[in-house]
Formats: sequence, structure tokens, C-alpha cells
Amino acid sequence: MLLANEIIPRSAHDVLPSSAYNLFTDIVPMLILFIIVAIVLRVITNLYSHSKFDFYHDLKTLVYVLYVFLLFLFVTTKDFQSFSNNFIPFKEIFRYKNIQDPLFIWNIGGNICLFVPFGFIVADLINLKSGKHSFWLSTLTVFITSLSIEIIQTFIGRSFDIDDIMLNLIGGIIGYYIFRLFFWLFNKVIKNKIIKKTCFTIFVIITFVVIYIWFR
Repeated sequence: MLLANEIIPRSAHDVLPSSAYNLFTDIVPMLILFIIVAIVLRVITNLYSHSKFDFYHDLKTLVYVLYVFLLFLFVTTKDFQSFSNNFIPFKEIFRYKNIQDPLFIWNIGGNICLFVPFGFIVADLINLKSGKHSFWLSTLTVFITSLSIEIIQTFIGRSFDIDDIMLNLIGGIIGYYIFRLFFWLFNKVIKNKIIKKTCFTIFVIITFVVIYIWFR
């Protein structure tokens, strides 16, 4: 419960480190260019191959590629304060005494939320290729990806943190179960294809609106 004299953050400047906010604003032009190029290439290839446009499939593919691009750009930047390597589980997590500390929200909550979409994407891609759900394969993919990121970070001026891997795994597992929920809804409850595509489009729009409000 918040105390009366506590201030609720209203913008990204109140919660995010200035380096993180500056990173986001710096990559906005790159994102716009990336989206435009991806759309143009898709339109040209569709026209050249005389294939039909599938807005739902194209939108999902664009969102997936865009997310992975942002994820790796974000986690490999040098613009964050780096500490010594941590190989002791929970050491960095228990370093925070107050869960309302903006740094706790950013470092702990951020590491979890950052990999929720990744867990969703991995689960969806595995299902598309195999027609099956695999919790362990999805979790293994998230683990290998997170471990690779932490190892790479040691070569670019940042540090290895076992707690980040644990938090990333939690986010990936949450994303996996969100996918399972969506899969169940779309195949057991909502069977109309138009409604499915509409729901996904609305979900994407809401996601980008929330991101815009958070970082504005």
C-alpha cells in the first residue's frame, strides 16, 4: 500500500534510468525505418510472386521480428551501468530492500517482462513447426538465449548475472502459458478466423499504445 507522501511515477523519467530512456528515444528513427522497409519488402514480394496478402500473418511476422530486433539491441547496448559478474543465485535480487524502489521495478520486473513476449513467440513457433506444445523445449530455448546474452555482455562492457537468467526464465515461462491460454481461447472458444485476427490486431495495437504511454 502506498503511503500518502509517496509519489506515483507518471512518466518514464520517474522509473527508468536516463540511459534506458535515451536508448529508447535514440532507436525510434531506426524502428520507423525498419518497419517501413519490412512493409515495403513484403508488399513487393507479394506483388512479384502474385501471392495474396494475409494481414494477420504479415502483422504477426512483423511484430515477432521487430520484438527480437529490439530485444537484442536493448540487451547488448553499452549504455547501462555495469557491476561485477554475479554467479550466486538471488544475490542481486535480494540486494533491493524495498520492492517499490524504481530500480527494483526496472531491474527485477524488467528482466521478467522483457522475456514474456519471447516465451510466447518461441511457444508459437514450436507449435507452428511441430503442431505440438513443448514446455521443456520452449524453456530450454529461453535459457540458451538468455545465457548467450549474458555471455556476450561480458565482451561488450557489461557483466554476467545469473539472476538475470533466472528472471528471464520466469518471463519466458509466463509467456509460454500466455500462449497456451491464447491457443485454448482461439481453438476452443473463439473459432471464427475473422474474430481471431481481429483480437490479435487489437492486442498488438494495445501493446504499442501502452509502450507509447509508458515511454512518452
